[in-house]
Amino acid sequence: MFTYETSIFLISAALQLAAVILAIRTARQSAARGPWIAMIAALTGMLVFRVITMFSSGPGAPFQVPQGTLDIMREPLPSTGEGKRGGR
Repeated sequence: MFTYETSIFLISAALQLAAVILAIRTARQSAARGPWIAMIAALTGMLVFRVITMFSSGPGAPFQVPQGTLDIMREPLPSTGEGKRGGR
């Protein structure tokens, strides 16, 4: 039914969702909620990117990223000459 990679993605997404739910329950019971809210935000962000990756990678992905989209990241940044140490 699912490929091996898809199964791994789904299992890890389910475990991450369980971690978010646990963090929400713990934040409600804890006196110091700040760290738990930060953890909820981080785990939710990771979960969102994991789901986006599931839908945008692989041969049969419904949301394919065009081939040349990330080519800008391969090009070196132009040098401005600043920061070079010259002779004293």
